[in-house]
Amino acid sequence: MLQGRVASAGKRWNPVDAGMKLLIADDVVKARKRMRNAWIAGFAAAGVGLINALISFPSAHADSQGGWSNGQFIFVMLESSLMAGLAYGVLKRTRAAAVLLFAYFVISRIPLLAMGLMRLEVLPLQLLFGYLFFQGMRGALTFHHLTHPFPTEPHDGHEPAADDGNGR
Repeated sequence: MLQGRVASAGKRWNPVDAGMKLLIADDVVKARKRMRNAWIAGFAAAGVGLINALISFPSAHADSQGGWSNGQFIFVMLESSLMAGLAYGVLKRTRAAAVLLFAYFVISRIPLLAMGLMRLEVLPLQLLFGYLFFQGMRGALTFHHLTHPFPTEPHDGHEPAADDGNGR
């Protein structure tokens, strides 16, 4: 069984630890670079959505073929705002924002592809954004892991007794 394996250091093999090693690297400089690329890509994706909404909505009416409805316009504006807010969170090195940015991007693109609302010409750009958001998530997790190490002693919830200077 996999759980019965023993690692060379005497520790039991843990699939969670193995998965975390794929996500968490060991270089703070690379982590910062990955986060920087992710927040730049996040603001770029938000900007593209905003420009697309502003250009496409006024020029076409909902009555005509291919026009946007008010609901579509509002959705694209809210999505752009959400992407910009999460990108700002990655800029501030927030792990939750990095994970949510990647997860939201992937989850929001699957229905667009399934319903045929995304043109295949933009698929390489969407894959690039997804890759950068994934790397940004890795960078945020790595940065936190390397700058906030686990305490070596278990914490029982009690503060250590004050030293009165007599070694007691």
